[in-house]
Amino acid sequence: MPTNPPITDGLIVWLCSDTNVTTRPDGGVVVWGGAADGLPDAASIGASRPQLVPGVINGLPVLRFTGGQALFIQALANMAEGSFTLFALGRVDPNTLLTGNSGVEGEHLLFYQDGTTDVKHASVSVAANGICPYEFSPSDSPRLLADINATVLCPLTVRYENRQVELFLRGSLVGQDTNQPSYAVRVPHGIGGTGDASVGGFVGDIAEILIYNRALVDGNERSYVEQYLQAKYACGMSSSSDSSSSDSSADSSDSSSSDSSDSSFWESSSDSSSDSSSSDLSGDSSDSSSSDGGSSDSSSSSCSCTMPENPVPVTDGLVAWQRSDINVSKDDNNRVTTWGAVCDCLPAAFSIGTKGPRLSDGLFASQPGLSFFGNNALRLNAAEMGSNSFTLFAVAKVSGDRTAGGAGTSGQCLLLFEGADTGKVHTSVSTGQQSIGIYEYGPSFSPRQDVSVDASCMVPLVVRYENRQLSVYVSGSLVSQDQVNPGYDIYIPHFIGGTGDSDRGFNGAIAELLFYSRALSDWERQMVEQYLEQRYAGCCSSDSGGSSDSSDSSSSSSSSSSSSSSSESSEESQTPSDSSSDSSSSESSCSLTPPIVEKASIRDGEFSVFAPYDPQGDI
Repeated sequence: MPTNPPITDGLIVWLCSDTNVTTRPDGGVVVWGGAADGLPDAASIGASRPQLVPGVINGLPVLRFTGGQALFIQALANMAEGSFTLFALGRVDPNTLLTGNSGVEGEHLLFYQDGTTDVKHASVSVAANGICPYEFSPSDSPRLLADINATVLCPLTVRYENRQVELFLRGSLVGQDTNQPSYAVRVPHGIGGTGDASVGGFVGDIAEILIYNRALVDGNERSYVEQYLQAKYACGMSSSSDSSSSDSSADSSDSSSSDSSDSSFWESSSDSSSDSSSSDLSGDSSDSSSSDGGSSDSSSSSCSCTMPENPVPVTDGLVAWQRSDINVSKDDNNRVTTWGAVCDCLPAAFSIGTKGPRLSDGLFASQPGLSFFGNNALRLNAAEMGSNSFTLFAVAKVSGDRTAGGAGTSGQCLLLFEGADTGKVHTSVSTGQQSIGIYEYGPSFSPRQDVSVDASCMVPLVVRYENRQLSVYVSGSLVSQDQVNPGYDIYIPHFIGGTGDSDRGFNGAIAELLFYSRALSDWERQMVEQYLEQRYAGCCSSDSGGSSDSSDSSSSSSSSSSSSSSSESSEESQTPSDSSSDSSSSESSCSLTPPIVEKASIRDGEFSVFAPYDPQGDI
């Protein structure tokens, strides 16, 4: 039996993928047994069965559903009514979309049970673009729709109290309905859908489910269970703003559970395929070129600091972390002189050239951003931070255009940059509103990858190298990939915003950057993407504050003929007001629709970022 969760009072269903799972020789699950004596099992229904796949999330197995499988909890007809709490830990196929329409058609039901006129059950549809609870009966309309990236359920919490419903994802409230319907609402018995392969099935992996016959106390009990799951599956936060106070019920928590009062980063043992020599955060790393193409060796020096509220869920290998609302120093003209790291032991970025970018409020919904106008740049004050295997995240809005496919730096819009003058090859990222170019200046001055894609608002842009092989993601979707190993070492860049020259610099705004000295696994990447999309919800809507081109995009830095005085004038005309935009715009979330890829050097069938569902295979 696994270690008990921190809260056991009212626990009526507990299913763990590593405990009491009975399978057929082909891996098909026959019975998912209760994880503790006296708790009910869940038996497969329908012709198809979910597959037990080992070693998927933090080394632990999962039950894999492909839309046509379902389990039924073998328990009393009425396990709980009116007030109860459901937890699910897993992940969702990012190619799935829910409709939010009436009925099960087009839905992906993680929890399901039909009802009657007087008695309904909580059914929960989960797909990459949102979470939608239903209470099926003669009226099959959704109770509410949380429009949010739900690819990583770490965990998903559905809490009913007196028939009012709340949805939490990774500890954050993402949807609620405070109405109290007149009918009874009960705990569902179905897991994974209806069992009908043609309609309503969940597509993804489930590692653990807990159901309580009461509404767990917000800020205490609910957070303790969430932290237990996050620690067990290495996907959690270091702290929770609503659970810092101690409570006697927390004493029952297993030692693997993260301590919300601990000031150090919560260390996760990831399932990443890349080899990292240290699980601590690194500051200035030593030069760690790797001629064999393996993961870079991160510094052995440890780094810890007090985490901000809603911290990034993955810290293993984090070598740079800048946020526009933390540690930004500016001069009297509101120009950024130093962009300090979230942690003091991580490198700060200093302004280079004649003037730094501007700090402006409300560029990313309620969050500020650093505005670049083509001739502003910063440099991270660090030695080499990693090579050959690393992952870069950027939350950015783009105002300027770039010369798609152009060789060299002229005409580019360099969000991240380092030239060949160091004698080493660093990746550089050029971003226009309609295209992205990945450069490795030195061996070649032509782009390694050039993809036409809507890059005007990227939450986030991800550039991932694994053994020198390259993948690029925009807002959670794979848009470009090159699986060729070029044979030379490739390093993390130091420059933010370009060179400081007006004919090649970034034109737009940046809210957050995270650099990792290793190739994050798909699971980890999706967690960081989800963290960023939750933090910057609403930033891509048209009325959410706008990017730095809101008033005059005609003066883009791509015009190399403009003089320094006209560049200064155009910069002033483009500078957003320092007053925050109307925060009500944050109510509408960033679009989760995958970007439209017009052309990309990817082979057919390689767009999926979710491991293929091979019943005989593994991730």
